[in-house]
Amino acid sequence: AKGNLPNPWALIHFLFMSLSFAIFAVSFIVGISFLLQRRALKSRRPGWLSRWLPPLEVADDVHAKASTLGFMVLSAGMLSGAILSKQISGVFFSGDLRQMAALLVWLVYALFLNIRVRAGQRGRKGIMLSLLGFAVVILAYLAIRHRV
Repeated sequence: AKGNLPNPWALIHFLFMSLSFAIFAVSFIVGISFLLQRRALKSRRPGWLSRWLPPLEVADDVHAKASTLGFMVLSAGMLSGAILSKQISGVFFSGDLRQMAALLVWLVYALFLNIRVRAGQRGRKGIMLSLLGFAVVILAYLAIRHRV
């Protein structure tokens, strides 16, 4: 009977990873809105869209907070994945494609957040780096064959 029950760490890991990707998607959307609003302001021809977009400072702040939260949730997802891996294979890190992809995403966002804090890269440069991070998220997700 116990052998038929799913491992609770599998569900925890799946929820954390899915939530982190969703939060990174929000960060991406807010980052795009920042770039669109910035372009409209620079051109001095704000269109109908810029009336619906948040001010640059608000978008930058929400973007940073979403990226930070996504990174923390991703970290929890990776920790729960390591525990799951230990229970299934006997090792915390086996170096399979899924683990490597998650590690790459984690490193890209760690770099982004570090640069943002240490170098003060706010605004366009910081957002462009996080958009690269989200591209890595998408590529990692597409490159992995998920087993539930």
